[in-house]
Amino acid sequence: MKMNPTAALLFLAGSTIAFPLQSPLNGTEPSNNVSFQGPSLETNAEARKMLDALRNLLNSNATVQFAHAFKHTARDKDWDRSGSYKRSTFTSERPRECKVGTEKVKCSLRLYIIKRDGTGAELEWQARGLGFKAGSWTSPYDGKPFYEQTWRGLTIDHVVPLYEAWIAGAYDWENTGQHNPHDFFNDVDNLLAVSEAANKAKGSCDPVYYLPFSSWYACQYAKIWIQIKTKYHLKIDPEEYSALSNVIEYECRNKPRGKDVKPPIQQDEECEYW
Repeated sequence: MKMNPTAALLFLAGSTIAFPLQSPLNGTEPSNNVSFQGPSLETNAEARKMLDALRNLLNSNATVQFAHAFKHTARDKDWDRSGSYKRSTFTSERPRECKVGTEKVKCSLRLYIIKRDGTGAELEWQARGLGFKAGSWTSPYDGKPFYEQTWRGLTIDHVVPLYEAWIAGAYDWENTGQHNPHDFFNDVDNLLAVSEAANKAKGSCDPVYYLPFSSWYACQYAKIWIQIKTKYHLKIDPEEYSALSNVIEYECRNKPRGKDVKPPIQQDEECEYW
């Protein structure tokens, strides 16, 4: 779907819309193989329904239009007219519970996500604290493999980045009381274990400028993005809508993109500095 760039922004409002989400790490596909087949058409139909619902939520509010203008035309890490963004607004990590053998212990959010996203991941006490004695991982963004000897090279990524959440509506949460930024930071549904290189390449990009290289995972990524933005009532602009629509139309259905359709990866060098 091609949209007029001057159109009003899409925004998420009302109750959360849920749709089945096939887990890329705990679903039918093995986590150590990124050459996936696409998910079922039934899952795609639900995702399509999600986007159709969003299309009906067009809004022409001037403040929302301004946030969009800032996001896509004035990318400057030191200039944020939607409010003064500070990562510390979000960062208040809550300890999680991890299993070490038969014992349940408190662990960091990072270790919790890495253990969840691994295959055969087993924790043990090591000289540097908790570490993995077994396990294998595949970074879903770039397909890079990791093992128990190299797991420390994994980083944790917010699928919907903190800065993206801020300019898409989180800047007003303190006034509205609608959501808690600490809840957003700790939401495991928005967190993935990925390689450091892939995390840096993505930065704070939205799907207009960055998507995973794997067609199968690009589909999963788009669905997570939509689900999180819906859950936290975060705005989606026309460029995002178009990019997500293309992913669901092509990658989710295993259809090749025509020459007139933008490719799934739109790298933007400025994006990583947002």
